[in-house]
Amino acid sequence: MGSMEQGMGGNIEALQRARNMAQIELAQESGQDLITWIGEHANDFGELVAEKPALLERLAQDDTHAEALEEVKKEIYH
Repeated sequence: MGSMEQGMGGNIEALQRARNMAQIELAQESGQDLITWIGEHANDFGELVAEKPALLERLAQDDTHAEALEEVKKEIYH
């Protein structure tokens, strides 16, 4: 695999990891277990990051994670 493909794969993995970790963090903050939180909010979360892919990229970055997480909360808990 070429370095460009490796870089893209690494980015995809980082975004998937950020997506998973954000959902775990949101579930923990809500006081719900992960299965319950996913049942209630995963579709909204998925739609939000599909509509705003830059939001997922911000969740993956340490310097923008907290702000992006607050934006997610505002959108899915409205």
